[in-house]
Amino acid sequence: PEVSVIARIGLDHTKTLGSTLEEIAAVKGGIVKPGRPAVLQAQGEAVAAVIRGIAQEKQAPFLHCADWPPSAVALSARGARFTAGFPGLPAQEYEIRLPGAHQVDNAVTALAALSLLPEDLRVSPEAARAGLRDAVWPGRLEWRGNLLLDGAHNPQGARTLREYLEEHFPGAGMTLITGMMRDKQVEACASILAPLFPRVVATRVSEPRAAEPERVAAAYAAFGCE
Repeated sequence: PEVSVIARIGLDHTKTLGSTLEEIAAVKGGIVKPGRPAVLQAQGEAVAAVIRGIAQEKQAPFLHCADWPPSAVALSARGARFTAGFPGLPAQEYEIRLPGAHQVDNAVTALAALSLLPEDLRVSPEAARAGLRDAVWPGRLEWRGNLLLDGAHNPQGARTLREYLEEHFPGAGMTLITGMMRDKQVEACASILAPLFPRVVATRVSEPRAAEPERVAAAYAAFGCE
């Protein structure tokens, strides 16, 4: 690859990747290739130190997006505007139609990767703006009429969903329809989301790994949800 990209690291697939963020980062860092640039989405220094160390060992140019934060960020329930720039990609304003502050971080990470491509592979600033503006992501804070569909399946995703709802729909009293896989952190996600939803409908998909609805319902009932 011309450039390697590592997005936000959370506690997921812990049986395979490790039980701490640093252990997971060490596995994810395997994508960094000798002498090829690597981009890390903005995140804590503990994770950044692991990836930076791997990049140094492989003599790979390294860019941590936390060192190039976006400015003039304006969020709405349906997207955002922000200004960002990197070496090789001049600062300009961008628009995204993906809801949530985390999507600004995702967009900045994509721009950082574009900025590190070889000259003959780089896209124009105009193409970068159009690409971000037109991007869609089904199942991630996707509005279908009055239904909000989101695939959050770990504590990191649950916190992102909660932050979005608290930012744009405080006290809305929405009803949550939810199901999870049994090998995910059902109770941890319930502890994060329960305060936002007075009513919860527990269900399951037709999949052998799916958690029983009774377990999901009990997780939310423990925090006072109906």
